[in-house]
Amino acid sequence: IEIEIGNIIEEYLLIEDFEEINNYLENQDNVNNFMKELINYYFKNNLNNYEKFKSLFLNFRNNKIIKSDIMINSLMNILNSDYVFDYVNIEVKTNRLLEIFKILQINLNEEQDISIKKIISS
Repeated sequence: IEIEIGNIIEEYLLIEDFEEINNYLENQDNVNNFMKELINYYFKNNLNNYEKFKSLFLNFRNNKIIKSDIMINSLMNILNSDYVFDYVNIEVKTNRLLEIFKILQINLNEEQDISIKKIISS
């Protein structure tokens, strides 16, 4: 599943066609895994693709495919996992991702906000 999702994300970053992602996510069972892998892929990637990731998240909102709680939970799970040790520029990337969340009107609760700040500052 991780490889399949990685291939879909890579293709999106190359041609910015949302259709394949949309088709993959029609099966709601795929949503949680996709979001986890997407956030992991975002953190592994360099910041050159930030605008493409931003566009992708905006597509999620416009198509109402992925609910905000899934995005937040995926981010929290990634930041609380061992994946975090593999990321470069985690503070900058997390802050940029949170900027996207603000645009999408995704609000973290106080506990989530404190937890994220603690993780990225360590």
